[in-house]
This record gives sequence, structure tokens and C-alpha cells, in this order.
Amino acid sequence: MSDLPRLLTLQEASAKLGGKIKPRALRTEARHGRLHLTRIAGKDFVTESDLGEMLTRCRAARKDLGSGCSNAAAGSQHGSFS
Repeated sequence: MSDLPRLLTLQEASAKLGGKIKPRALRTEARHGRLHLTRIAGKDFVTESDLGEMLTRCRAARKDLGSGCSNAAAGSQHGSFS
């Protein structure tokens, strides 16, 4: 069983990322297809590998400036206040 990846709750994943990305934001990234979630018994989990892949996708998307990752990183605003 030691060869299985360690599952992290979204709260644990947030802590691994320094607490700067909240669990809700991780769910948003998953909904947009940038983070792979594993759902077991109605609870969401990720692996460190999943987090690394998300960061890679966001870095690549930043170059394209067509992704929510890049827009959030660039600090863009949406709505009537932009």
C-alpha cells in the first residue's frame, strides 16, 4: 500500500501551497479542468502530483493569457469595476 499516492484533502492541499490558494479556489480550478480531483465517499482529494500538474498548466496558460489561471495571476478584474 506504500506505493499508492498520498491523498490530500483540499484543506491540506491549500496548506501545501502556503495557504494562498483556498480549497474553494482549488474546486474552481477542478471545475475548469486544471486540477484533477479524486472523490471518495463525497469528499474531494488531490495528490501532490495533481497539484504539480495544475501549477504546470497554469504556467503554460499564463503564456497564452487565455486561462483563468493567468487572469487571476495578472490581477485582472471582471464586471463593471474593470
